[in-house]
Amino acid sequence: MTADDVLEWASRRRFSGVATFERRAVVRSLGLAEGDVIWASSSRKEEQLGAILTLSEQVAARVLTEAVAARSQTGVPLGKVLLMSGALDESALVDVLATKIRETVTDVLSWRDGAFDLIPRAQPVVAGVPAVLSIEVCLTIGRRRSKRLSEALRLLGGDDACFYAPPITATSSMVGRRSAASF
Repeated sequence: MTADDVLEWASRRRFSGVATFERRAVVRSLGLAEGDVIWASSSRKEEQLGAILTLSEQVAARVLTEAVAARSQTGVPLGKVLLMSGALDESALVDVLATKIRETVTDVLSWRDGAFDLIPRAQPVVAGVPAVLSIEVCLTIGRRRSKRLSEALRLLGGDDACFYAPPITATSSMVGRRSAASF
């Protein structure tokens, strides 16, 4: 079965649990609850929440370091630590988490090899802040984008490339828009 087939099946069955996709040294997991994706994780450091927040300049590196230390001491998920400290508001965090979910689904849909595992759970454990997206919505977006992603990665010569979109500031907004449009 392809990742598309696995997620389509999970959507139709309103599956609850964890779907894990593994390819080479990359592992991506999705928390599923009755037809929705509620979280995504990746074994790639640059796809983890802290890296995304610092690269997008939503959280300063120093603040992230302090939040990671607090997480280590308390066991509270990083997103919640950042919310409680006031370093990030909930809507910004949910937006980042939703983007992470969509990107994870798009990426696994572009894989042509690998393995998957589905672990059923009545209620997936969500200790952090969930970003709830319908599996069907994720599949619609992912199907539309995965072919372009596969082609871009082929042109780059591998699928281990990382994309970085710097935050748009007043001085870079026009440059950023032209760059995005020309790609």
